[in-house]
Amino acid sequence: MYLILYKIQVFKIILVITLVSVSVLTVQHLVMAQTIKHSVDLISSGQSSPTNIIRSPVSSNISNIFNQTTNSVVQIKSNASVINPDANGNPVERQSVRLGSGFLYDNEGHIVTSTNVISNAKTVDVRFVDGNFYSANVTGKDVYSDLAVIQIDPSSLSQEHVQPLHVGDSSKLIVGEKVAAVGNPYGIANVLTDGIISKLGTLLPNPDTGFSIPNAILTDVPVNPGSNGGPLFNMNGQVIGINSATYSNSGDFAGISFAISSNTMQKIVPFLIKNGTYVHPSLGISGGKLAPNLAKAAGLPTNYKGIVVGTVQPNSTAEQAGIKGITQDNNGRIHVGDIIIALNGQTIRQIDDLINYIESNKNVGESIKLTISRGGKIMDITAILQAIPQANPGSLQKTR
Repeated sequence: MYLILYKIQVFKIILVITLVSVSVLTVQHLVMAQTIKHSVDLISSGQSSPTNIIRSPVSSNISNIFNQTTNSVVQIKSNASVINPDANGNPVERQSVRLGSGFLYDNEGHIVTSTNVISNAKTVDVRFVDGNFYSANVTGKDVYSDLAVIQIDPSSLSQEHVQPLHVGDSSKLIVGEKVAAVGNPYGIANVLTDGIISKLGTLLPNPDTGFSIPNAILTDVPVNPGSNGGPLFNMNGQVIGINSATYSNSGDFAGISFAISSNTMQKIVPFLIKNGTYVHPSLGISGGKLAPNLAKAAGLPTNYKGIVVGTVQPNSTAEQAGIKGITQDNNGRIHVGDIIIALNGQTIRQIDDLINYIESNKNVGESIKLTISRGGKIMDITAILQAIPQANPGSLQKTR
């Protein structure tokens, strides 16, 4: 099922659609038709083409990227079992067909896509741009990063004459950089769209797990149902992201889309191929920015920077390390516990920094040094990261 993000308070998007009257469109079409006819007459008479002839605005670089990569982008179809209650509340199993995209990752027939494309299926159908169909086995998936790997018979690749796509370094991306995507929106095979990088290092809330996906890429590239799981390219034709979701109340593109970074993919996919799963490190806290009222309650300056620890999960790394969250006494007064101001000596200001740092730089079993402010005193606490706990469906808390 295509991942749709509902009620994300961080984003309040207003889409303004300008309706163009039929009469204006008619005039525009007439002008274009007259211009084209005039150009054809000039060419037929042997005259040089005028400089004001309307030409295609499509960049030749983007066209080259599409031509060089389209054979390696596939459409994926899966049949998933969905259990919903009937009118009497009894569970009823139904079959749901899901469409998505993916791309060839290596010469062994591995294809990278999104977990929401394959759902709980064990085998899926894969179609190449030439129309050839193949059955693929699900090799591994990680719902916490929305990444999955499927595999077709490697011998099939010789028939397709396709090559694995080149993967780039997403840490080198800059805001405003032009990017392009190839996918299969609404089942339409291999559609090219483009846009720019709008934001980097953002968190992508995942309602299926309750854990935000770190280091996501925010773009304005149109990503409609059926394009999720497909590649996001830089202008060198390298995969720098995997299109994952769009912000929308309807399921259609509304101006903002998210992609999982290629560096996140490069860290997780090898484990999915080898083990079928990936274990994420977790600190076991939820928190956010230090609001002015909390700063005042803690006796700190109004603009004090750091992450105020909201809650500490039982039996978590944070609890074992003695980290304290916010409490409330019998009189309703709020007492601020710990404020995290640095990780391994690196200053952090918001929960996004903490989640991105742990996910990018740490593994389960490794230690991390937290610099905290507690009651006006600065101290260091060392914690050993544990595996991420069981998912909590429906929660949108920024927890790690």
